[in-house]
This record gives sequence, C-alpha cells and structure tokens, in this order.
Amino acid sequence: MKNIIHTFTLLFLFLLPAGQAFAQTGNTMQNPIDIGAKTASFTYENSQNTSSFTNNYTGRSTNDVFYKFTLTVAMDVSISLTGTPTVSLFALLPSLNVDTYVYLLNSSGQCLASNTNYVANPSTTPPAMSATISLRKLAAGTYYVVSEGYSQNQTLITSINGTSTAPPAPSKKEYNLGTKSGAFTYAHTQNTAETNCGSFYPGHTTNDVFYTFTTTVAMDLTISHCGSALSDTYVYLLSEVGNIIAENDNSSSGSGCTNTLQAYLKVNDLPPGTYVVVSEGSSQNGNITTAIQGTVQKVEYDLGSKSGSFTYTHTQNTAACGNSYQGQSSNDVFYKFTTTTAMDVIISHCGSAVSDTYVHL
Repeated sequence: MKNIIHTFTLLFLFLLPAGQAFAQTGNTMQNPIDIGAKTASFTYENSQNTSSFTNNYTGRSTNDVFYKFTLTVAMDVSISLTGTPTVSLFALLPSLNVDTYVYLLNSSGQCLASNTNYVANPSTTPPAMSATISLRKLAAGTYYVVSEGYSQNQTLITSINGTSTAPPAPSKKEYNLGTKSGAFTYAHTQNTAETNCGSFYPGHTTNDVFYTFTTTVAMDLTISHCGSALSDTYVYLLSEVGNIIAENDNSSSGSGCTNTLQAYLKVNDLPPGTYVVVSEGSSQNGNITTAIQGTVQKVEYDLGSKSGSFTYTHTQNTAACGNSYQGQSSNDVFYKFTTTTAMDVIISHCGSAVSDTYVHL
C-alpha cells in the first residue's frame, strides 16, 4: 500500500509543471500577454524565461511567448528581442551567445514580419543578441508579437515601441491686422486644405481662416475673394462677439470678380469697433485669397457764402479722414466757401499739433 501511494505522489509532482505551463499567460495566441490599446506613442518591455512556456508557434522548435497589442491610430512600430542563455545542469557552455527570433502577426495570426538577424550588444556578459522588426505607419488594428529562441530556451526581453504618426490636431487660423485709424489695404492667401487647418466657424463644414481688426474711425469696408485659386468661396463679417453683420456667397457681376462664385462683400459707413472676417470654401478646401480694404469718406465742411470780412477756425484730426486729394499721400480735410465780393484771403496752419503741413486753394 505504501508503494502505491508513493507512485501516485511522484506522478502528481511531474504532471504539475506541464499543466502550469499550458495555462501560463502568454503561452498561446488565445491567451497572450495583453499590453492593451494604444492611442498615442508608447514604450513597453517585458522579460520572460521560455523554459516555463511550451512551443505553440510553428516558427522554431523552441518555446515561445505571445504578446498582444491594439493600435487605435497608425503608428511607426519597432520590436526588439534580446536573449541570454538559460543555465542548466546539462549546459556545457552556459556563456555561449544565443540567437533570438521574433514575429509580428495580424489579428488572424498571419505573419506580417519576422527577424532573426541578431546584433551583438557588447555591454552585456555574455553579449546579448537582438532580433528587430521596424515598420512604418502600421495601420490601426490588433497585432501579436511572438518571441522565441532560435535554437534553445532562454530568458527573453521583448521591447515594443510605438510612435504616433497621426497628423497634428487642427488649429484655428487667425490673423490680427491691428488697429486702423485711416484707410488701409490688406491681402493674404491661406490654403485651408492644410492638415493643421480646421473648421471652427459653424457656417460651412469646410475649413476656415479668421482675420481680426479694429477701426477707430467710421469707414467703408470691402472684402473680396476675387482671384482665389479656390473657385467657390464664402465670406462673413462678424462683430467682436460673433454676430453676423454681413455675409456673401456669390459676387455680383459688377464687383470685379471674374468668377462670380467667389465671394465679394461691401459695407458702407462701418462704425468704429472690432471686427472679424471669416473666409472659407462653400464646399471644398483650398487656397483662398482674402483682400480687405478700408476707405474713409471725404471729410468736408461748407462755410457758406461770404459777402464781407470773416474769420473761421477749425481743428481736424486727419487720422480720422481719408486721402481724397492727390496732392500728398497723407489724409486730408476740405473746407468750401463762396465769396460774393473780391477779398484778400489768408489761410494758416499756425499752431497745429502736426509740425509739417501742406495747404491747397
């Protein structure tokens, strides 16, 4: 009876390690070491002794370890595998360099890439060997890595690194034209098809570009997409808080745009304030040339009819005027009067804040 009991005890001890290896996480593709879903760049490293695993992949006759990872975005992926020998009582040359083998599988188990071209790392004793796989822009999906020794079981260090190749998040394209106290002209071309250009204005689903400016004087404003590479455009003029003041899809035949599908907008007597121009394609993205022109109305004062001696004095800040007279490039102010009798006339700028002035009669 004692011999029988002893025999069963030995069988139990020998069968237990095999059962443990079969249930080991990472032993099969159905029970891998799952490193999770990756939405951004990542680094992973894990060490396993394949002596505690079994041979379930058809690559080499050695034991192997399965890893699983999922990419939610395309990434550049690099996999490296280093190994050191497993020293046993029967090992004659425990310090001998060993070779490693690594595979990358898709979700169906199909091998996408493999490598056994090891590279010695002289900093370890004995020098470690490394198998590597590098893939550019690996598509989103689920993948498996199989690590094994080329000809013997050993301790394997598996490194998996992913570098996100996703384009940068779209940014709001906004340009500040500054403060305008007189007539001005501005033109800019923006390619709304650029990867970092986004759709931030709810007008259309196309990408857009914003232009902000402040006027200290009332002016007439013209906004044009004439000559843009994009053939069909849309423009909005907004207040500082985003209310629509005016908008345009198709320009009129007299606007100056050869292509009437390009937007053209004119607003007269726009009061002082801060404004935003939004340019976008009606249905597509592309190069939009936005031209913004502010003109200040002619400032003119009528002194009336003079039949005898008179004196008139007035101060005008020409920063709030337009340049309507061709004499100088600076802004001007007009004074009109009628005389019913001949008289001597004296016109003076003496005492003006502007140090250098010009006058025309």
